[in-house]
Amino acid sequence: MTLSDDAAAWAANTLAGLTLEQKIGQIITSDVTGGYIAEDDPRLGRWLSLARDHGLGMFVLYGGTPRDVARLLNRLQKAAAVPLLISADFEAGRGSR
Repeated sequence: MTLSDDAAAWAANTLAGLTLEQKIGQIITSDVTGGYIAEDDPRLGRWLSLARDHGLGMFVLYGGTPRDVARLLNRLQKAAAVPLLISADFEAGRGSR
């Protein structure tokens, strides 16, 4: 797979504009719970801060309904300066983790 010229230019420009600390943040991953999260839940504030204030570039998602997951991921993406890479573990049952 090759990147389009526009995508390659965007990636190069974005990377060139990041400080070393921001580049390091892009390779750090945190876990998030995909279920319903209330607005005043301290976990939500912490996750948003990781994306917005600390520039984490990746999150791994555990569980949740499609609606709750979409809502949470939209909030995280909006808080992040650089689009986030999201992975998920939606397996269930014995030995799934």
